[in-house]
Amino acid sequence: MFCFTRLPQELIDSILDFLIDDSQSLKASSLVCRSFLRRTRVHLFRQLHFDNFRHFHKFRNMCQASPHIPPRVETLALHSGWDDRKMRDTKHFVAVMSLFSHLRAIKFIHINWELLPQDVRAALSSHAFQRITFHCVTGINASDLFSLVSGSHASLHTLELHHTDVAESQEQSEQSAPHVTNLTVYDSALSPELFWNDTSFLSPRHVHTLDVLLHNMSDIRRLQGLLSERLCPLQHLIISHMPRSTNLLNQLESSDHLQLSGLRTVTVHMWDYHSDVDGAVDQRLLEWWIGNLRQCDEIERITFCITLGVNIGDYAVWNGLDSLLSERRFPALTALVVELNVTWRTTDVASVKQAIESQFNDARVDVILGREG
Repeated sequence: MFCFTRLPQELIDSILDFLIDDSQSLKASSLVCRSFLRRTRVHLFRQLHFDNFRHFHKFRNMCQASPHIPPRVETLALHSGWDDRKMRDTKHFVAVMSLFSHLRAIKFIHINWELLPQDVRAALSSHAFQRITFHCVTGINASDLFSLVSGSHASLHTLELHHTDVAESQEQSEQSAPHVTNLTVYDSALSPELFWNDTSFLSPRHVHTLDVLLHNMSDIRRLQGLLSERLCPLQHLIISHMPRSTNLLNQLESSDHLQLSGLRTVTVHMWDYHSDVDGAVDQRLLEWWIGNLRQCDEIERITFCITLGVNIGDYAVWNGLDSLLSERRFPALTALVVELNVTWRTTDVASVKQAIESQFNDARVDVILGREG
């Protein structure tokens, strides 16, 4: 193994810090030089992903041989592969969970909650999480969720629900619970006892940042009710219209506006209206959002994340937003960002960027290139 003996360790660590989210490069770097090992291990073990209980047996053996590993784990993802047969012997999972001393976030992906044994649930609830994410989780109810967060009274601030319905439960929890300030709800249903109860840790009165998917008119109505009744001190709103819902866009009327006054930031994820055969449908959605922004007298930042298709055309609809800027409707605004994301390599993104930039005359507008692929 080659070693860079002439480079100071501080410089090596700084270089490797740039690769913090690139696991493949970190793995390759760990094979280059001994002086790379310590820093790469710190980053590689920061996030762990398990898709089977059997892997905990192997990982437990690794931890016994290298006790410095568990304290480095901050995020744990548990993914699928969890059937009844594999969950009968859970001692390794429980043992490994007891070793994590700095676990801050946990993700449950394609998990059937009803199959989790009691000792597994107890091991999970013993940790003080800051962030909990559910993705395609079934069989979970409000009581299960209360139990999971029982050890996170002073720490939990973020809860994400993706394609996960949390049902009502017969048991009513009277214990104190953390107050979630950052809530993500994508194609998920929350029982009234969770979200409309002032004593619940998911009470809207505590939510500062809300990230939601608007896929149908029911989603719009729920958000309208939440915003119009001012049930929460909302400061940051993140909206996604992806995947596209033609039914929603066909039903949407200009009168279906959202009460956005008081917000500090608004972020909207949507398709470019030239990416579909019926591009006029998406164009109406963009026009609807421009109408919504008329009320944002305290807004500090507006971001449109636009995913481009293969077609390009007239981008004059953006001129409506420039008109609002020229009317000085946003005195607190510091930036309006249009981020262009490309899915097709044949898209002439440079031309699209130039076409959108030409619709604005305000110096606070920045059209940038986002992800590709």
